[in-house]
Amino acid sequence: MADSKKYVVTAPYVTLHCVDANGAPVVMGFYKDAAVPAGVTEASLKHHLDSGMVAEVGEAAAEAKAEAKAEAKAADDAAKATEAAAKAQADADKAEAKDAAKPTGKAAG
Repeated sequence: MADSKKYVVTAPYVTLHCVDANGAPVVMGFYKDAAVPAGVTEASLKHHLDSGMVAEVGEAAAEAKAEAKAEAKAADDAAKATEAAAKAQADADKAEAKDAAKPTGKAAG
Protein backbone atom coordinates (compact mmCIF):
# COMPACT_ATOMS: atom_id res chain seq x y z
CA MET A 1 0.00 0.00 0.00
CA ALA A 2 1.63 3.18 -1.15
CA ASP A 3 -0.84 5.57 0.48
CA SER A 4 -1.16 6.29 4.19
CA LYS A 5 -4.87 5.45 4.38
CA LYS A 6 -5.96 2.73 6.74
CA TYR A 7 -8.23 -0.08 5.59
CA VAL A 8 -10.36 -2.69 7.32
CA VAL A 9 -11.83 -5.99 6.16
CA THR A 10 -15.62 -5.75 5.70
CA ALA A 11 -16.27 -9.24 4.27
CA PRO A 12 -16.47 -12.28 6.58
CA TYR A 13 -13.05 -13.48 5.34
CA VAL A 14 -10.58 -12.41 2.64
CA THR A 15 -7.21 -13.54 1.37
CA LEU A 16 -4.85 -10.72 0.46
CA HIS A 17 -1.66 -10.85 -1.54
CA CYS A 18 1.11 -9.35 0.57
CA VAL A 19 4.85 -8.95 0.62
CA ASP A 20 6.53 -10.25 3.77
CA ALA A 21 9.48 -8.70 5.62
CA ASN A 22 11.93 -10.46 3.28
CA GLY A 23 10.17 -9.17 0.18
CA ALA A 24 8.67 -12.55 -0.67
CA PRO A 25 5.09 -12.66 -1.98
CA VAL A 26 2.66 -14.37 0.41
CA VAL A 27 -1.09 -14.83 0.67
CA MET A 28 -2.59 -14.08 4.08
CA GLY A 29 -6.12 -14.54 5.38
CA PHE A 30 -8.02 -11.95 7.41
CA TYR A 31 -11.38 -12.06 9.16
CA LYS A 32 -13.97 -9.28 9.24
CA ASP A 33 -12.91 -6.11 11.08
CA ALA A 34 -9.19 -6.96 10.77
CA ALA A 35 -6.85 -4.12 9.93
CA VAL A 36 -5.30 -4.48 6.48
CA PRO A 37 -1.50 -4.52 6.84
CA ALA A 38 0.81 -2.17 4.97
CA GLY A 39 2.39 -4.97 2.91
CA VAL A 40 -0.72 -5.68 0.80
CA THR A 41 -0.08 -5.34 -2.93
CA GLU A 42 -1.80 -2.50 -4.77
CA ALA A 43 -3.57 -4.93 -7.12
CA SER A 44 -4.93 -7.02 -4.24
CA LEU A 45 -6.06 -3.94 -2.32
CA LYS A 46 -7.75 -2.44 -5.39
CA HIS A 47 -9.55 -5.71 -6.17
CA HIS A 48 -10.88 -6.04 -2.63
CA LEU A 49 -11.85 -2.36 -2.42
CA ASP A 50 -13.70 -2.56 -5.75
CA SER A 51 -15.45 -5.74 -4.58
CA GLY A 52 -16.54 -4.14 -1.29
CA MET A 53 -14.63 -6.68 0.79
CA VAL A 54 -12.26 -4.05 2.19
CA ALA A 55 -13.03 -0.40 2.96
CA GLU A 56 -11.24 2.66 4.17
CA VAL A 57 -11.54 2.88 7.95
CA GLY A 58 -13.93 5.88 7.98
CA GLU A 59 -16.11 4.36 5.26
CA ALA A 60 -16.34 1.04 7.08
CA ALA A 61 -17.54 2.74 10.26
CA ALA A 62 -20.18 4.68 8.32
CA GLU A 63 -21.35 1.52 6.56
CA ALA A 64 -21.56 -0.37 9.84
CA LYS A 65 -23.57 2.45 11.42
CA ALA A 66 -25.97 2.54 8.45
CA GLU A 67 -26.36 -1.24 8.57
CA ALA A 68 -27.09 -1.18 12.30
CA LYS A 69 -29.64 1.58 11.79
CA ALA A 70 -31.35 -0.41 9.01
CA GLU A 71 -31.44 -3.54 11.19
CA ALA A 72 -32.94 -1.57 14.09
CA LYS A 73 -35.61 -0.11 11.79
CA ALA A 74 -36.45 -3.56 10.44
CA ALA A 75 -36.80 -4.91 13.98
CA ASP A 76 -39.01 -1.96 14.94
CA ASP A 77 -41.16 -2.46 11.83
CA ALA A 78 -41.51 -6.16 12.64
CA ALA A 79 -42.54 -5.36 16.22
CA LYS A 80 -45.14 -2.87 14.97
CA ALA A 81 -46.49 -5.42 12.49
CA THR A 82 -46.75 -8.05 15.24
CA GLU A 83 -48.54 -5.56 17.49
CA ALA A 84 -50.97 -4.63 14.70
CA ALA A 85 -51.69 -8.30 13.98
CA ALA A 86 -52.34 -8.99 17.67
CA LYS A 87 -54.72 -6.01 17.85
CA ALA A 88 -56.56 -7.17 14.72
CA GLN A 89 -56.90 -10.65 16.20
CA ALA A 90 -58.21 -9.24 19.49
CA ASP A 91 -60.75 -7.09 17.60
CA ALA A 92 -61.87 -10.13 15.59
CA ASP A 93 -62.21 -12.17 18.78
CA LYS A 94 -64.34 -9.40 20.38
CA ALA A 95 -66.58 -9.21 17.32
CA GLU A 96 -67.01 -12.98 17.29
CA ALA A 97 -67.87 -13.03 21.00
CA LYS A 98 -70.37 -10.21 20.52
CA ASP A 99 -72.05 -12.07 17.64
CA ALA A 100 -72.20 -15.25 19.71
CA ALA A 101 -73.90 -13.38 22.58
CA LYS A 102 -76.69 -12.00 20.35
CA PRO A 103 -80.04 -13.75 20.68
CA THR A 104 -80.89 -15.80 17.59
CA GLY A 105 -84.57 -14.86 17.64
CA LYS A 106 -85.70 -18.47 17.88
CA ALA A 107 -88.00 -19.39 20.72
CA ALA A 108 -86.76 -22.03 23.04
CA GLY A 109 -89.00 -24.82 23.32
